[in-house]
Amino acid sequence: MPLIHIFLGEEHIISASFSRQLMILKGDNDVFWQIDGKTKGSRTGEIHIWIRSELNGIYQLVFVRPDWQLVIDGNPLESSFYENIVLNNHMITLFYNQYRFVFET
Repeated sequence: MPLIHIFLGEEHIISASFSRQLMILKGDNDVFWQIDGKTKGSRTGEIHIWIRSELNGIYQLVFVRPDWQLVIDGNPLESSFYENIVLNNHMITLFYNQYRFVFET
């Protein structure tokens, strides 16, 4: 089961595991996340990152919007819209403004 670590600046906000999916959304004034269908509070926003579990145990980064910085195994990728990236056996980090999301599989 993958683990996500979320940071705001240097402050560690949360570490959590997820089994089915993780969505990172952008609301009017902030970024928030939905882990396995649960969001803290009732919020709405636009999906910026979507990660889901496949039946065979593969975790896939379904898409990343180009306004996020995607880093795979320490290598920053060019700003672009990315889709269908397998997370298993990779260290994935995403940056957005002051946020940093680190995935471990």
